[in-house]
Amino acid sequence: MNEQDILNRLRIIRTIKGTSQKMMAQAIGCNKNEYTQKEKGTIPVTTEEWLKIAKTLDVPVESFFMNIPFDTVEESKFLLYGFNRLTSRGRMIIMALLDALLRAQWSEFRTKMHTRRKGTKRKTSDGVLKGLSEKGLKTPSSP
Repeated sequence: MNEQDILNRLRIIRTIKGTSQKMMAQAIGCNKNEYTQKEKGTIPVTTEEWLKIAKTLDVPVESFFMNIPFDTVEESKFLLYGFNRLTSRGRMIIMALLDALLRAQWSEFRTKMHTRRKGTKRKTSDGVLKGLSEKGLKTPSSP
């Protein structure tokens, strides 16, 4: 993401939250005109100001800098909270599952690209269950 993308994301989140530029200016300790220039990229936003902006909008500061849909920020916080509450065995299972799903997704993507180029029959990605069983995890087909 470039600087303009980050500032656009700030504007979008601020608008979704129903917060005015005047309210944001007060939160970071400047006037509305200066804040408007910051949001446009004319004046840089300091690290301290980013932290105040995130607190004012009640979002994680990283939500401005990550190229993820805004609604997934809350989902990500929930997933992280749940993951941190798991036992080490539970975490290992989740990591293995995630690894297998990402590999399957990548394999499916490569297969689609190969099919488009060669016109060959599309393969299915059965590697998820195999990957889990190779890591010693029980799968629906294993005893």
